[in-house]
Amino acid sequence: MIGVLQTLLRVLIGGYFVQAAWGKLLDPGLFAEAVRGYDLLPDPWVAIVALGLPWLECVAGLGLALGFWYRGALGWVGLCLLAFVLALGSAWWRGLEISCGCLGHGGGARGAMALLRQAALDLLMLGLVVWLGLFQRQASSHES
Repeated sequence: MIGVLQTLLRVLIGGYFVQAAWGKLLDPGLFAEAVRGYDLLPDPWVAIVALGLPWLECVAGLGLALGFWYRGALGWVGLCLLAFVLALGSAWWRGLEISCGCLGHGGGARGAMALLRQAALDLLMLGLVVWLGLFQRQASSHES
């Protein structure tokens, strides 16, 4: 039963990351504006993040969902989620009226509540990723 739950979580979280990446890959300029809205990075880094992050999300999401490079994919997804929670929290704390840019489509919900909702979703996924990592560690230690 736990194996089924693990697989379901891997596919759902990985699929979410692929979906998020796809929206950003379709319009990197729009995603760059969303990244710029957080006011955390200088312009050269905004472009690097806007062009690179969607590819990282896509590869990590596919790896997680399909189970290839599983540990690496799990680690990258976890690091991304942690970074997202910190960025969202920072924007909320500073009272920014921005759309999170999380799915790359622009024009999404704006403001404090939208940022908090997305941060809560990302925290939930981060907790599940940590659980998947612990489950993987337990499973591999029992096999030895």
